[in-house]
Amino acid sequence: MVQRVSTVAFEGIEAIGAWFTSLFGAVSPSPTCLAEIVGRGAIAVEIETKLADGVVRRTANFFDLNERGLIRALRSYARA
Repeated sequence: MVQRVSTVAFEGIEAIGAWFTSLFGAVSPSPTCLAEIVGRGAIAVEIETKLADGVVRRTANFFDLNERGLIRALRSYARA
């Protein structure tokens, strides 16, 4: 079985902040963190999101950190 994957990527604090503000500022979807793995230069997070129509979607978000430990880039993967 072949599964399609949708991907979004953001570079820079302004773009990443704007994306998360739009996600968490809405009434729906409702994201919940299921798991996280923290490394020296990256963080991986599994998110379960309940959409307004009742559909549940899981995504994997990968945060690349700079030398100061701040988020430099984000890649988010979800089954399409």
